[in-house]
Amino acid sequence: VVVLFAVTMLLVHAIVGDGGGGQPGWVVLASFAAQIAVSVLIGVVLGYAMDWTVRMTAALHAKFRLHGGGSMASTGDRRSISERVACPAAVVLSIQVAIVLAESMLMQLTGFGIFESEQWEEKTWGGTFHQPLIISMVAGFTVANYTPSRLEFLRILHDSSEVIYIAFFTLTGASLQLDVLLVQAPTALFLFALRAGGIVLGAKAG
Repeated sequence: VVVLFAVTMLLVHAIVGDGGGGQPGWVVLASFAAQIAVSVLIGVVLGYAMDWTVRMTAALHAKFRLHGGGSMASTGDRRSISERVACPAAVVLSIQVAIVLAESMLMQLTGFGIFESEQWEEKTWGGTFHQPLIISMVAGFTVANYTPSRLEFLRILHDSSEVIYIAFFTLTGASLQLDVLLVQAPTALFLFALRAGGIVLGAKAG
């Protein structure tokens, strides 16, 4: 669904966006294909950049969890850092929390920058050269399927998700208008039933 939505939005922008109207069909299709190709390429590069970042932060986690004693790591000492060096457990915990927050902020700022760059391109050049949803999906697909950082990457996304959900559902609730919802209730109920039926059918089909 998300892939189809992203492709549809990209095709609509190519057809009815600024400068898109009245152009030959092959120009529109070429622009559409170029945006897809650029988005996929950026997504792959971003995915491998995320892999490198995740491996670096995972190494920091391991260092402060097991190998905080420098040469202690080579002796097979498995004690925690607070047991091997003069460092209170609270300090170690603070460092670990700081690493988690830095990971989360980096992921969120990266996503925010991707979407903001699209708006900047539209304001500056009157059109966009990439699709943020496709970039994000390709980047996640690359990390999950072509790098060893899948589990760490999913952990970071899980740690970051609560903040995103709070902001998203708060914005959704603030923009909800009951009078409009009552008018559109039949359509909303139909779409809800259609989606629920599709989920049940898909689950049973396999």
